[in-house]
Amino acid sequence: MPSPRTTAKFAEALLKARLIDELQLKSASAHMARWATSLPRAIAELGFAEEDAVLDALAKALRVPAMHLGNVLKDNTALRTLGVEWCEKNIVFPVSLKDRVLTLAMADPTELQVIDEAGSKARARVSAVMAAESEIRSAIAKHFRGQEVPQQRKKTSAVRQAPQPGQPPEEKLEFELQGPPRPSAPRGPLTFTPEESQRLQAVQQNQEKVGHILRTVQELLEAKGYRITAK
Repeated sequence: MPSPRTTAKFAEALLKARLIDELQLKSASAHMARWATSLPRAIAELGFAEEDAVLDALAKALRVPAMHLGNVLKDNTALRTLGVEWCEKNIVFPVSLKDRVLTLAMADPTELQVIDEAGSKARARVSAVMAAESEIRSAIAKHFRGQEVPQQRKKTSAVRQAPQPGQPPEEKLEFELQGPPRPSAPRGPLTFTPEESQRLQAVQQNQEKVGHILRTVQELLEAKGYRITAK
């Protein structure tokens, strides 16, 4: 877990990039404290910002390259050098070891002690890059343990243009919106802690923002002659 100083730097960068606001930061901080996780992961788990956008903003603020690990090729030499337990413990993934340079994907490139230890293990200079924690864990599972981590299902939409002169009338614009399953009704009185109330308020505000954006997009599309039907 990143140090308080690193977390503060991450928070400053994300606020400056306008990926989160102060209320969302407070909610993410409570999530971090409760689940002992990092700020970027908390933001992703709460749905406040896309993980890729968070990665790009933090990498830019730290002045390190950002890397996506989905298509990284397996480098057995690099894997043997660090070992799976050490990588899981420090949330890092050895991308490659070539010409005495170890390319190391890290969730937190500010951890200089981890960089020094990796350099000692590999007897090489470490070139640190920043990757999303979820991608690092997936890469460890895939390349060390031979496990495929299923990708999270994303919402999809189908877009078709509205009828134009000479076109069949069935041409239209469709949005397919899939929400989470509805929870079952509670059996007793429902109470929340102050932290949970903050999180619920942040989620509600986030949903209101999304709803406002969707309504604005719908009005713009209708003004341009598109038809919108929700499934």
